[in-house]
Amino acid sequence: MAHQLLENIPNLHRLVPQVPHPAYDLFSGKLLEPAGVMQEGDTVKVNVCSECLHSLQDGKDLPPRHSLANNLWIGRIPWELQVLTFPEQLLVALLYPRVYVFKLHPKCRGTFDPSQLQRGVRGTVTTYDLDVEGVSTMIEGNLMPRLPEILASVITVTYVGLGELPKNWLHNTFRVRRAVVRRVLRWLKAFNPSTMAISKLMTGGSRHYQKTMCR
Repeated sequence: MAHQLLENIPNLHRLVPQVPHPAYDLFSGKLLEPAGVMQEGDTVKVNVCSECLHSLQDGKDLPPRHSLANNLWIGRIPWELQVLTFPEQLLVALLYPRVYVFKLHPKCRGTFDPSQLQRGVRGTVTTYDLDVEGVSTMIEGNLMPRLPEILASVITVTYVGLGELPKNWLHNTFRVRRAVVRRVLRWLKAFNPSTMAISKLMTGGSRHYQKTMCR
């Protein structure tokens, strides 16, 4: 990663979006990620990776593969979606094309603080094709959020090298917060066309989490 003056980057026209959008973060007309831009007065510096710089220097008149101008811009992620844990994301999903297998092991030896478990382990996530017909039998029409039983069909977690695992560690690692799920569903119903048709948003699904979801 290198710091470059924006004006010194070659073929800047390749970073100009082809289709305008009012929410774009544009710098001198170029679509860039604000977190990688440093602006002091009229001077603009940007972080540029070697792959993008090499792409801008070649003879192809195309945006870099991983640049936002290459149709990769999705806008700012709303806070309601940013704070979701992985199980919470699945409970408000409309489709389940994959099953996820988490294999976690400790970063270092010794004892662990359960509250730090998610930062104290690392590992891999493997995805597999899902038995869609089997899972569909657990989904009752447009009932949202999904029934908690769906998680056992789409998530598998394996801890390696930790010995006997305290149950409260599981509670802290892949938790589901009822209030967070309720808030994001209200946001999705208000702003996402795919979920606007859901009528049983709170009265149906939320009652199943009275005892199974942590606050």
